[in-house]
Amino acid sequence: MRDDVGVPTAPRTDPTAPEGRPAAPAGSGDRAPTSSARPDRDPAYRAALEERVLEVLATQAAADARHEQGLTVGERAADRVARTAGSWRFVFVFLGMIGLWIGLNTVAWARHWDAYPFILLNFVISVLTAVQAPLIMMSQNRDQDRDREHAEAEFQTSVRAEVLLEHLTAEVEEIKRLVDGRPWS
Repeated sequence: MRDDVGVPTAPRTDPTAPEGRPAAPAGSGDRAPTSSARPDRDPAYRAALEERVLEVLATQAAADARHEQGLTVGERAADRVARTAGSWRFVFVFLGMIGLWIGLNTVAWARHWDAYPFILLNFVISVLTAVQAPLIMMSQNRDQDRDREHAEAEFQTSVRAEVLLEHLTAEVEEIKRLVDGRPWS
């Protein structure tokens, strides 16, 4: 028999039922564990549960490692381009270069290599945009995939935390029942 988190457990028995009758399945209203055969008090059970939780927490680090390990040269280049082109430093340097280009072509004493409508400048900017856009989108898609793996790992952690909370709640309810001498509902 396995519990909600996949850890092997001993079958529970219902102390109020006739001899040998198993306890009601989890989620059927009988949420308080019985005092006999308490799997959550078993050290092996707790160790296995802690091991499962640690595995889930390690999943996020493993997703990052898989993301970095399997990158091709092109993907690494796309990440570098996205990191560089998405910075304020790039924006200010690029604006400075455009201003210098326009300034030199406007007040040049010699021959203008790109006269007033700045057609060559428009072409350079268009080519740069055409190359940068797909690279940035590829990098964002990989980041999105990694974020999806992180979200799945966080969801699994939340589920396991909920199971642990249910175990703690059951223990508190049993303590209340034992202290008062009557079942709590």
